[in-house]
Amino acid sequence: MLSGGVVWLRLDPRKAWRWPYGADRVPAPELQWDRDWMWFETWARYAWNANRELKSEREFWIRRLALRYGSAKAARYMLDSQEAGADVLPGIQRLVWLHYDNHCVVSAGILLEQLEQAKGIPFLVLPRLVRIPQYLDALRKGETIKGETPVDFLAARVRDAEKAVSLARLANSVAINRKSEAGRVLTDTEAVLLVAKFYHHKMQAAAAKATGDKGRFKALLAISLDDYRNLTNLTRTTYESLSDVPAWYPVRFKPDICPYHWTDILPYLEREQAQLW
Repeated sequence: MLSGGVVWLRLDPRKAWRWPYGADRVPAPELQWDRDWMWFETWARYAWNANRELKSEREFWIRRLALRYGSAKAARYMLDSQEAGADVLPGIQRLVWLHYDNHCVVSAGILLEQLEQAKGIPFLVLPRLVRIPQYLDALRKGETIKGETPVDFLAARVRDAEKAVSLARLANSVAINRKSEAGRVLTDTEAVLLVAKFYHHKMQAAAAKATGDKGRFKALLAISLDDYRNLTNLTRTTYESLSDVPAWYPVRFKPDICPYHWTDILPYLEREQAQLW
């Protein structure tokens, strides 16, 4: 870290404004360092020393997870699930770039017009990936697309999320200890998968709109809205809130609703579909 000029780290907790409690719907408030223990331990371990040997690190985390869940098999499945899904939400953020701070929550979703104008992360080169505005402009002009399209990129994120869910289900099925925690990890991965599907289908809808295929556009927009409804139904029973800072995307509530939930955003997406149809 020092070779790159970094001498300190600011690490905000997962729910910064309601520390120390999390956002799960549970009978009693749960402490964040218990609920998200692996997130905190990972930051502590790699912020201190990121230059570690891959094989020994895998063995370390399998031992750590086996102690947690009482099964080496569950530990391997859990670790593989975490690794499979690790870049799904960060990948979507790189492609779309919903602002840059804690007002921006990728899983909150996006409106079609916002997606069409999303330029992607400004300070990173995205090798071979065509930025969304350039991609849609090429489709409108009937030009050949050179490079990885946003649709293909999001399809890959969906596949990663599907793999993460499959592995989390296996981990949950063989965990001996902390079954409720393993179940929450599973629903985390299921929520991420629905977010990825929402963006993928909405990006496909934007592409269909750009080519003038109204029937396909309407069908894909409806599917993306169903993805969000499924996400809302899942989170209605698993999380009591989405974020505890005011929303900037896809809408800014007036007056502010804070904390807010996916159920607060769904009506805006339903209204969008009605207006675009």
